[in-house]
Amino acid sequence: MSMKLGRAGERLARQHLEHVGVEVIACNWRCPEGEIDLIGLETVRGHQELVFFEVKTRSSTEWGEPGEAVNFKKQQRIRSVAASFLGTVGSHGDWHECRFDVVEVHVRAGRARVEHIRDAF
Repeated sequence: MSMKLGRAGERLARQHLEHVGVEVIACNWRCPEGEIDLIGLETVRGHQELVFFEVKTRSSTEWGEPGEAVNFKKQQRIRSVAASFLGTVGSHGDWHECRFDVVEVHVRAGRARVEHIRDAF
């Protein structure tokens, strides 16, 4: 996958998430452990949840669905990066829970379809 396709997918994912009410607070947040594509806040049942989003963009399903690329090793890396993020914000957050979601972006023939998988891992 090209960097251009990946960045386009992240833009589409962000637009979709903002459209459904997620407040994106960070994009491509990096630390020594790695990177998280998007971090956002979503109000669920009156409480804010901090959400770490992994965005996977594909133009073909030849090698499987985009979300299938988020294997156990990738999940562990994302959890480690999330822990670093939480360490930097400390008690400044006003959320009650956090979760890990995957956003699949399927791009074919100039059209895109976004699928949001909540609590993916």
